[in-house]
Amino acid sequence: MDRLQVAWIYFGKVQPKGRDRLLNKQPKNSNNPINVMEMDDDKLLSFDYWKLEDVERIFNISVDKASDALQSWLAADAPISVDERTQLNLLRERLVENVQDWNEAALKFYFFGPLMSLIWFKNEQYSSFLENKLTIEVEDQVVQGNIDFMVATGRQTPRTPFYTLHEYKPEPGYTSYPLGQLLIAMVAAQKRNEAAGLDLPPYGAYVMGRFFFFVYFYKNRYAQSLAYDATQEDIFDIYAIIKKMKDYIEVSLEQI
Repeated sequence: MDRLQVAWIYFGKVQPKGRDRLLNKQPKNSNNPINVMEMDDDKLLSFDYWKLEDVERIFNISVDKASDALQSWLAADAPISVDERTQLNLLRERLVENVQDWNEAALKFYFFGPLMSLIWFKNEQYSSFLENKLTIEVEDQVVQGNIDFMVATGRQTPRTPFYTLHEYKPEPGYTSYPLGQLLIAMVAAQKRNEAAGLDLPPYGAYVMGRFFFFVYFYKNRYAQSLAYDATQEDIFDIYAIIKKMKDYIEVSLEQI
C-alpha cells in the first residue's frame, strides 16, 4: 500500500448534488481512514469547491495559531549559492514585470518551473511529477483531483508522495477556496498514513500570483503561514522553505 505524506490542491469539475450529500454528513471520527482508489468518472467529485468551513466541520479540525512545527519549517536555513541567488533575482524581476499579465500557464512556465528546477527534486529514490490524477473515497462519496506538482518515490510513476505545491493561479483570477482545497487533500493524506501505521504529518502549499502560503497539518490541527511575496526579498525565504523539504524527505524515507 502506498503511503502519502503530504497534500495537494486540485483542479476539476464538481457535481453539486453528490457534494451536498457529503457535506450534510456529521463530522468524521478521526480514526476512520480514507482510502485511495480509481473510480468511474460519473462517481467523481472534486476538491475544487471545498470550503475551509466544510473541511473543519466534517473532519472536526481547527486552526493552530501557534504551531512550533510550522515555525520551524518557515525558519529553514537552507543554503543558497551565489548562482542560485542570481537566478532567483532574475525570476523575481520577471515576476515583477509580468505577474499582472501572465495567465496560469505562463505563470507555471516562466516562473514556477524555473524555480523548482533550481531545487531539482530528483535522485535515485524520488523524482518530481506533473499533472497526476488521484482519487480518494470519503464515506460513500469519491473525490478527485489533478496534482500539478508532486515529489514522490519512483521514476516514471509516482508511488509515495512527499511534498506538493499547487494552485498557482494568476492574480486576475484567484480561486475562491484555496485553503479548503488544500486541507481536504491534507486530511486524506494523513488518514492514509494512519491506515498504513505511519505518523507522518502532511506539508503543503498553495500559490496565488505572487503570493506563497505554506501549511502544516497534524492530527486535527492545521497552521498556515502569512503570505510570502515572490516579487520582494521574500523569494529567498520561499526558496529556502521549499528546499528544506529535501531534509524532511530524507528523514521520511527512513520510515518507509
